[in-house]
Amino acid sequence: MCIDNDDNLFLADSSNHRIVKYIKDSNVPITVASGLYYPSDVFVDPLNNIFIVDRNGIHMWPVDSTKGVTVDDSRNRSFAAIYVNSKAEIYAAEVFANFTGRMIKYSSLNSTSETVIDDTPGYHVAGLVIDQCDNIYVGDRGYDRLLKYPRGINSPEVMPNPGVSDPIDITMDKYGNMYLVDYSGHYVSRWSVKYGGSHIIAGVIHVQGYDDEHLYNPVSAAIDSNGNLYVGDSKKGRIQKFVLESGDLYC
Repeated sequence: MCIDNDDNLFLADSSNHRIVKYIKDSNVPITVASGLYYPSDVFVDPLNNIFIVDRNGIHMWPVDSTKGVTVDDSRNRSFAAIYVNSKAEIYAAEVFANFTGRMIKYSSLNSTSETVIDDTPGYHVAGLVIDQCDNIYVGDRGYDRLLKYPRGINSPEVMPNPGVSDPIDITMDKYGNMYLVDYSGHYVSRWSVKYGGSHIIAGVIHVQGYDDEHLYNPVSAAIDSNGNLYVGDSKKGRIQKFVLESGDLYC
């Protein structure tokens, strides 16, 4: 899930093999990319190009195009997350059959050569985000932790007190605060880059539910320009919006 510069929301609809777009303030889905194979993540760059990962590789759909361009069409490769930085470098989290994985980088859309950033045994990147300084943050489900790769360094730092036990996705607001989605814990926590602490802002820790207060196996999150939080809830099959009011989030 991601939100573009115009606050339109994009969602990987895996079971229907497509990417859908929700125009700002609308709950009507529009199919913007189809013919995929179980897409798992989507990213929209400042030019409105759509980057997608699925079980057949990495793809890019140019703005207003009805056909995608394949960046990597390696078969039998499953990707969990994708992010494109300000230099148009493509980062993707690959997941292997044993639920370990690695993070790879393509230097550009036209590059067919990948660089392995990290393939630590047991490593399982389920979400990644890059800040304005090109520091990379990833949620590692293999070791239940938040990692930071400082710019230009392939050796990660383990972030203290991330407030998450099963990080399946991660996103960041314009102030650099990170939002970590905990799949089995049924909540979203906000981690302050400035202060280093975290607290739960959506859901109730280790309590699933079908009402508006609870989440049930959330899988993705995105933040709009006003600081509102959107959470993709897998068991309830819906997107929940938590509105920012006076510094707090309300469902």
